[in-house]
This record gives sequence, structure tokens and C-alpha cells, in this order.
Amino acid sequence: MQAGKEERLLVFQKDRWGDWSEYTQHVFVIDPETLTQKNILDQSLGLGITYEKNKDKEEAYISSKELGKLEGKILKNVIEERSRSRRKPDIVTAYYIVINGKLFPLYFEKNRKDARGFFDRVYLPNDRVLKIRKDTVEIEI
Repeated sequence: MQAGKEERLLVFQKDRWGDWSEYTQHVFVIDPETLTQKNILDQSLGLGITYEKNKDKEEAYISSKELGKLEGKILKNVIEERSRSRRKPDIVTAYYIVINGKLFPLYFEKNRKDARGFFDRVYLPNDRVLKIRKDTVEIEI
């Protein structure tokens, strides 16, 4: 996630080059209280999102004011890069928490595995630990 001009935060990007290469960034909002996870572009979150699109690139931004609406929420930033030269895409994940309208990185352990599959273990400032899977969020006991 990058802060850009006009204090905007990049929350979605899809960029293509050539016949096969693609770069995608998605941001998900995780509520540590309700243990839900939604794409930041989901209309039910009620965020004012600005979209920009040209031939090969799509982007979406939220303002720093809109970021304040996500107080106490976790933002999961997923970047995926695909190319013809690699069989599997490169996937990079990062977690941030919104406190006082600002982003703070969270410590996490990626690609942990249990009987239900792979997950990321995310450590919150209040000493809670979450197991975040692709589609679900759980409290680790």
C-alpha cells in the first residue's frame, strides 16, 4: 500500500504487460471483533473509493479520511505477480492495523499449517493472536 498524492492510499491495482505478465494488488479488511474478512472494494463497507483505469492498468484509492472509518480494523495487503517464466505466481502478504487514522504494520508468521490447511498467524497489539486463512479468520487459543 502506498500513500500517493492528495493523501490517498492505493488499495487495488491490476497491471498487465505483454501477453502473459500481470501484477495484482488487493486489500482486504479484517474485523478482529466479528472475525470477518471482506475485500476493501465491497460496497457494504461504505467507503468512498476513487477508481482510475487506462488500457493496461486499473487502480483504486481511498483517502486518508476514509481510512479513519476503518479504525481498529486490520488491512491485509496481498500482492500477486504472474509471468510466463514462472509456473507459480509470487505472492507477498502484509498486515497493518488502523490506529488514529494511520497504518501500523503487524508482526505475522506466514504459511503456517494445521489440520485445516495453511494460514497466517497475526499478532495484535492487545496480545490477541489471529489465524487468518484465505477466507476465514479465527482466534488462536
